[in-house]
Amino acid sequence: MDEDILYGLAAVLAVLFGGMTIFLPVLAFTLRSALRPVVETWAQVRRGQGKDAVDAALTQQVQALEAEVQLLRESVRSLEEAQEFQRQLASPRPVMTGTHPSLPERT
Repeated sequence: MDEDILYGLAAVLAVLFGGMTIFLPVLAFTLRSALRPVVETWAQVRRGQGKDAVDAALTQQVQALEAEVQLLRESVRSLEEAQEFQRQLASPRPVMTGTHPSLPERT
């Protein structure tokens, strides 16, 4: 009787291991096919969140650079005005003669 139990157990184990060699790859392929859209969607969401953060950081940097450029333009404009004023101060004044009707004649 012990021999019959061992043969029966060996037969059951053979069927189980044989079935698993076919069942496990089929199960893995089925799960891969079923979960692929879910994993791709999750990856796109993760990529999208990272992209939004990068876009926000880049937008903030561009705004800061635009503000700095505006300040530099204003500084250049005031320096140009100061330079023009200095140039006018340094240049000799034109001699006014009586060519204009409101000016007296010089003799």
